[in-house]
Amino acid sequence: MCGQEVIIAPEYTERIIENRVRQGFQRIYVGENIQRYAFSGCKYIKLGVEGIDYKHSDLFLSPKLLVRKTGLGINACIDYDDTYISQTVYLCRSLGASEVELEYYMGVLNSRVLYYYYLKRYGENEWKSHPYLTKEILFSLPIPKVHYGNKKLCKEVACISAQLQTVYSRIMDVKLEQLIARLYGLNNDELMMITKTLNQLPDLGAINHMKILDDELQIEGVYQQICLDT
Repeated sequence: MCGQEVIIAPEYTERIIENRVRQGFQRIYVGENIQRYAFSGCKYIKLGVEGIDYKHSDLFLSPKLLVRKTGLGINACIDYDDTYISQTVYLCRSLGASEVELEYYMGVLNSRVLYYYYLKRYGENEWKSHPYLTKEILFSLPIPKVHYGNKKLCKEVACISAQLQTVYSRIMDVKLEQLIARLYGLNNDELMMITKTLNQLPDLGAINHMKILDDELQIEGVYQQICLDT
């Protein structure tokens, strides 16, 4: 009955989520593990427990783009290891044309340009105590379509984005921001406006990495030819 204390004996309980690997357990990502271009640890779930409706393992085959549902900002990265995910993470095979590289989508989703749009469009909800990125919002975000005229630029975005997940570099992160601004047709003044707006956000660890100084945008000669054949 409601309000009645229920005592559960230890012999009738079983821990199915662990922070370390154990036999019969599968690695799984939950929302807190998904960061911008990186994974912050992982957990492990026991398989084959009666009464639990597990998703088919084929659903988790890689590569797959993962986007965190809750928390400040937009955090996306790509899983290449068939890792399971919880319901606090979106799994995307594509956000548009299926032939477009997932690394391109990851770069745009993690950009300050798109985050600025997100704040301006959904800012009232963004600063609630439990900000939540809905599926409807995610698929409504204006991600530029790849076409003949911007194909080379999109390839560069995908290449740098992939590098950032492999080895993060602040310089390349800022350079990627400049390329994405070009992708959206923004000029330097508009990009400066975006960075100024983000720099005025509250001092919170979850989004401080999105803030960049004006002189960081003036760095020249940091980008070498790294993109693949277009």
